[in-house]
Amino acid sequence: ISRWSWPEKKSAKSARRVAGCDVDPEAIRVARANSLLNPGGEAIELFCGSPGGTGESFEIVLANLNSGILEDLLPRLAGCVAGGGSLILSGLLEGEVESMAALAARLGLPLLERNVREGWACTRHGMKGA
Repeated sequence: ISRWSWPEKKSAKSARRVAGCDVDPEAIRVARANSLLNPGGEAIELFCGSPGGTGESFEIVLANLNSGILEDLLPRLAGCVAGGGSLILSGLLEGEVESMAALAARLGLPLLERNVREGWACTRHGMKGA
């Protein structure tokens, strides 16, 4: 949505591993087609399933879903964030940020940044520790 204060630019091409999941097989098919349009996209692993289904943790976890779905999935998403990592949430309306941030904070992911554009919000939450 806007510029983030990352110390360095991150991309699928420079990441050790990029994985994505969705419960909808059609969404996985479309994501695969789109990923192949980008440099390094062939290395992205996509699977049909729920967050946390692999038992792995990641430095960056991104979820672009509406607040109702995010609220239900937040505990599983939090479990996917490695110590010192970030959870980025988008698909939120500006008025939903505070309640979602409070829930994330209770799961050990305090709000670090928020960006709002035309009523839509994107937030970054940080997991303590390494």
